[in-house]
Amino acid sequence: EVIGVRDLVHLSLSYDHRLVDGADAARYLTSVKALLESAAFEDDLYPDAAA
Repeated sequence: EVIGVRDLVHLSLSYDHRLVDGADAARYLTSVKALLESAAFEDDLYPDAAA
């Protein structure tokens, strides 16, 4: 075993199973994960910072 430093986030989602199917929730979390890993959201949050 090795102790190391890494980026980590715990991501969870709560929803009403009567309204949202589990597969839809999984697709949502998958898209959030992809967005966070791409770091493309920074351009949307700070449009003036792109120079």
